[in-house]
Amino acid sequence: MPACGKCNSSFSNLEAAAQNVVRRLLAGSSVTAHDIHTLLEWLDKVRVGLWLGFRALDNNLYGIVPRFAVGGRMGLHDRMVGIYRTASPDTGLNFGATDTPGFAFTPSCFVLRVNSVLLFNISFQFLFSKRLGLPYPHTASLLPGKHTKFEMVPGTERQSRALLRPSLPSGAVEFYQPSFRVVANNHELGALYSSPYALQFLWPGTADRGKVLRRYGCVVRPVWEEVLDDPPPATDDLPSLLRVLTVAAMKWQLTLGESQLSLRLITPSHRAVVRGTIAAVRRTQRALIRLAGGAA
Repeated sequence: MPACGKCNSSFSNLEAAAQNVVRRLLAGSSVTAHDIHTLLEWLDKVRVGLWLGFRALDNNLYGIVPRFAVGGRMGLHDRMVGIYRTASPDTGLNFGATDTPGFAFTPSCFVLRVNSVLLFNISFQFLFSKRLGLPYPHTASLLPGKHTKFEMVPGTERQSRALLRPSLPSGAVEFYQPSFRVVANNHELGALYSSPYALQFLWPGTADRGKVLRRYGCVVRPVWEEVLDDPPPATDDLPSLLRVLTVAAMKWQLTLGESQLSLRLITPSHRAVVRGTIAAVRRTQRALIRLAGGAA
């Protein structure tokens, strides 16, 4: 999709840095925590750009009015990437789960394949905060202006055995990065994040960036240098892996779209529209998952 000169210029440094990271992944070279941060920033950009692009290509089939652009979503929410690789010599670029109603209404999860590397990406508000032991929303309520009000509670300061439920398909090296962006300028929320436990996940020298975490079995730990010195195992069956990851992404879109959102603060008529939209998206998304060979 075409972009204005200002956008191309503002993201040129990120594109160059991300290109270098992807080349290192393709070569099986080790990468650093900063490289993974760069990769996650770039995936935020690509994911939102695809969302806006498919909205235009589909002639805005779902009547969605965007409330944000690419820059407004980069680094805003908790995010993760699962890195897979294949032994296939085939080259190419593929997107998975980007032209679905689930992605149209909740553009938070997709799959990107670059030659032999496949990236499974999720970014969502407080995606794994509760499971990481950080403060999390006890309730989330939709407001009349289509914004969301969160009622936050302190975290347990204990990690769950897995930061994501459902878990990713096997074979990935998984990286996570919590976001402190929404609390950086909010004194009330900031107090919840002032504990030593929460601050250990803050990137040194910043007020709004979380450290990069890597999953090791049932735990995740902050990492810094040489965080991918052992590449993920390779499979020869690229088409099957891409299909499995695409189905998993579609299921995650369904999960995120069905997250418990209270409608008590909006009008009855608005409530009926929202419920009808959610039901229609759920039906269509589940039908697409079945067509793709997954159990909805």
